[in-house]
Amino acid sequence: MRAPVSVLVSALAGLVANLLVFVGSLWLFVGNLESRRHTGHFSASPAGFPLTSFALALSLFGMATAIGLYGIRRWARRIAVQLFPIFSASLFMAMLMALSLTRNDVSGGVLLTVGQGLDLAILMYLLIPLLAVSFWWLLLLNRRRVRELFIKPMSSGHDSMP
Repeated sequence: MRAPVSVLVSALAGLVANLLVFVGSLWLFVGNLESRRHTGHFSASPAGFPLTSFALALSLFGMATAIGLYGIRRWARRIAVQLFPIFSASLFMAMLMALSLTRNDVSGGVLLTVGQGLDLAILMYLLIPLLAVSFWWLLLLNRRRVRELFIKPMSSGHDSMP
């Protein structure tokens, strides 16, 4: 049974968005580690390191889900519908809270300046496409025809998961 084009396009969009978040988060993560190695402390905001780590894990999780959606796997639909929107929305809200708590006296309240909080601002802008894709998955994969497509391979034994 072939997947509809909408599922294939959403899987590809999810893969690209998660790859974008992964590369950006990895860049911020390595920058935090380099800063720690050279100066003895993190140059980023205190919440930046754990949130960046969580974004890395979420993007890997999202890439696996997108690949599973491309292969019409039932587990991938469950993850995309039940877990991924919750995780990405909670990470986005945590970013907004961390940005609101970050003080940057040099900038005078400007959001994008070099200094504390820049890593959170960059990561927040990277998460916007991820949030959009997760809610797109939520809407698309709950349509009746698409939902039935993911159920039928399981009953005929074509899925690799038990």
